[in-house]
Amino acid sequence: MDLIELREICKTYHLGEVDVPVLMGITLIIKHGEMVSLMGASGSGKSTLMNILGCLDHATSGQYFLEGREVSKLSSNQRAELRNRMIGFVFQSFNLLPRTSALENILMPLEYRHGGSRRANLERAKDLLERVGLGDRMNHHPSQLSGGQQQRVAIARSLINQPSILFADEPTGNLDSHTSAEILEMFQKLNADEKITILVVTHSAEIAAHAQRVIQISDGRIVDDAPSHPAAGSLLAGGAAAAQTGGRAS
Repeated sequence: MDLIELREICKTYHLGEVDVPVLMGITLIIKHGEMVSLMGASGSGKSTLMNILGCLDHATSGQYFLEGREVSKLSSNQRAELRNRMIGFVFQSFNLLPRTSALENILMPLEYRHGGSRRANLERAKDLLERVGLGDRMNHHPSQLSGGQQQRVAIARSLINQPSILFADEPTGNLDSHTSAEILEMFQKLNADEKITILVVTHSAEIAAHAQRVIQISDGRIVDDAPSHPAAGSLLAGGAAAAQTGGRAS
């Protein structure tokens, strides 16, 4: 069974008396364990599509199946339950609580999901911080962390519920090239070692090339869907090396 299947998904926003079509007949399959980039310019519809895939929004028409379950027929409460159980999110702006420690930020999604003891949850959160290289920053607040460290906390938070799929919306947009390369390597490792399906939303061909497959969207339609070209991603790695020699912090 495929993880995600979309059939003729359309999304139209109603602004007063004006209808604004954003997605027009998106048909797509994503298999378990894939790392996929969804690439498009601003206004192409890629973020709207991610919001539908992530159960944050619903389509105007068409069918969306997540592990065989038709999401397009679910209520908002049912979508929220599915989202909390199966999906993790990483955003460009990190979305960390400013007056809360890294450890407590990671634990936050568990407030919306019952189960597990406080002690067990704390141990899992600490383990995730260790895995993203911030075991010595557990009690630091976001203002005490660099941008790259904040994004690492956000990645750890996205994994606390052991999701089947991780959506990353422009996850390197606020980071320098060296830190961006580190974050993308982390996604690749999660995908390879833990078989987490990852979808990276980006406008950059260099970022997109770090995935195994690149889906290009333009004006609400898929215009290309093909294996990535790793050589494009190596441009970012080259920039990372230059940034590192320049001594820029991550």
